[in-house]
Amino acid sequence: MSGRSRLPFISLYSIFTILRGVTALLLPLYFFSVGISDLEVGISIGLFGGSLLISEIAWGVFFDRVGPDRLILASATMTAATYLLVPLVTDIEGAILVEVLLGVSAPILAVVSRSLVIRQNESGKWAGGFGLLGAIYALAQVVGSLIASLAEPAIHFGNTFYLAAVATACVYLIYLRSSRKSGAGEGLGDIREDPADKEPRPPLDWRGLPLISLVAVPTFIGYSFFVNIMQLVVTQTPSISATELQAGIVYSSFWVANVIFQPLLSSRGGKSARYVIATALAASFGVFALLTQLNNVWEIAVAGLLEGVCFSAISPLSLSLLMVGIPKRYAGRAMGIYGAAEDVGVILGPLLGSAVWVQFGLTAAYLTLGATFLAVLVPYAVAMRHPQHGLKR
Repeated sequence: MSGRSRLPFISLYSIFTILRGVTALLLPLYFFSVGISDLEVGISIGLFGGSLLISEIAWGVFFDRVGPDRLILASATMTAATYLLVPLVTDIEGAILVEVLLGVSAPILAVVSRSLVIRQNESGKWAGGFGLLGAIYALAQVVGSLIASLAEPAIHFGNTFYLAAVATACVYLIYLRSSRKSGAGEGLGDIREDPADKEPRPPLDWRGLPLISLVAVPTFIGYSFFVNIMQLVVTQTPSISATELQAGIVYSSFWVANVIFQPLLSSRGGKSARYVIATALAASFGVFALLTQLNNVWEIAVAGLLEGVCFSAISPLSLSLLMVGIPKRYAGRAMGIYGAAEDVGVILGPLLGSAVWVQFGLTAAYLTLGATFLAVLVPYAVAMRHPQHGLKR
């Protein structure tokens, strides 16, 4: 997915992701403002994660069957309609409905964009495409958080979501017009022939998929802990006592690293992807072990930067290895399965980290989260020694 012909879709993906970042940060605050309790908000967010996990694979299957155009329309329609519902929510039932609908629609563009990277490029360019998508997503999170912090005091919550709905519809219509005018939509889901597909191999070799999906779980456990819980850690721990601004810097440090290093590491590490991933898994454990010794907010921000670098290596390179032995016509369902593994990590990260933190302390929480990387590193390192297990790069 490269070149000027892909600009309309890249623009759509970027703005949709920024809007997601804005609404994701404001939604819990809105629920609180209408009298929904902390527990009820937690339940609704948990159901968001569950619906995300279930729908990810389904959208991958749909992509393989119907192509990208209908899924992009479904994403725009469902997302805009859900934003319009938010200002009408006054109780837990409404909050659950909104979170479930967002969970169903959220993975659509991720599945479409990742699958298009596979279908529109040869295998040697996959890592670079995934790195670009990762950098766009990370930049959108930073921009989205800044917009959200300005939007809440400036305009009413309800107006923010109405504006997000209108913006979603307008961006889709602009994309539709631009793609038709430039011809970018023609053949968007076509499969580009890859010389590697002609190599002798089993008709459908899925053996590498479980292992690479396993790598995604601790990667996103660490990611979700940093972006969801670390701000609480630095503000609520007496020995750190960070301000809200400093907590925001810790949050942003992870994403800034992704903006810089996802394109850089994905383009440079493609030829040695297996070994770069192994190194980043070990380094991720090192970052969490280092955190046990840190009580200064600026040092923790540096740790967030380092974990962002590790994430920048693992995520795009894992995606580039994912399709080894899998025909491109199954790109959607492969990306859906990998995305579901990411969702498992997103759900487990805050639950595991906060539960161990409350029961046994912050040091135990850091070591537990770091241990998940080591647990995956062992089978991954063994598989690297046996290319027949699906890791041929």
